[in-house]
Amino acid sequence: KENYRLKNELELIEAELAALKDTLENLGQLSAALNTMVGLEAPPPEFKTMGVGGYIEKRDGGLEAELDYVHLEIDRLLGLSRFERDNFDQLQKKLLSSRKRLQHTPSIMPTTGYFTSGFGYRRDPFTGRIKFHRGIDLSAPVGTPVIAPADGVVRKVGRDRGFGLYMVIDHGYGIQTYYAHLHKVAVRPGRRVKRGQIIAYVGNTGRSTGPHLHYEVRVNGRAVNPFKYIIPREAYYD
Repeated sequence: KENYRLKNELELIEAELAALKDTLENLGQLSAALNTMVGLEAPPPEFKTMGVGGYIEKRDGGLEAELDYVHLEIDRLLGLSRFERDNFDQLQKKLLSSRKRLQHTPSIMPTTGYFTSGFGYRRDPFTGRIKFHRGIDLSAPVGTPVIAPADGVVRKVGRDRGFGLYMVIDHGYGIQTYYAHLHKVAVRPGRRVKRGQIIAYVGNTGRSTGPHLHYEVRVNGRAVNPFKYIIPREAYYD
């Protein structure tokens, strides 16, 4: 009678172990998909069994053999669960890092207006000579708000002959954005700004042929095409 009771309990435990095994396998498939989504290389399948052991074949041999099987299977599944937990910890760190980086990537247009000049070589409107234009120009009325295209810190507000009143925002990760020919600024150097926050207003200061915003993106000090980072409005989801 005692053996019969133990056998029933073992069968219940084995059923629970089978369900746990299915759950872990599903988690493994999910983590593999998430690894791909965030750009992490999924660990090879054999990594799951390193120090854990593979499939354990159930053998006939009475209650003692049943108990041995249960203990071994518990150890194996505990090892798999630790493996998946560590993998999800890595995924969480990667996702948090990716989210932070996206928040600091200048992915929206800094103002409304008409696109009047692109990035690259063009004829200088003052000299008529071919010259490299390190940003884009957006024509808009004086006083049109300029917004931060990403989170960052205002590093500099200044004036010079070419840019007129200008501002520099440091977004981290080697990325800085420049805003020139401003009418006035709305934030001081050292202040943190969030994507979409008003930081300045379009003007006509410096070397300018009319009211517009000159906008640059620099990565590690080198000017790059801002459109490389700008995401189309229809690609945003609430």
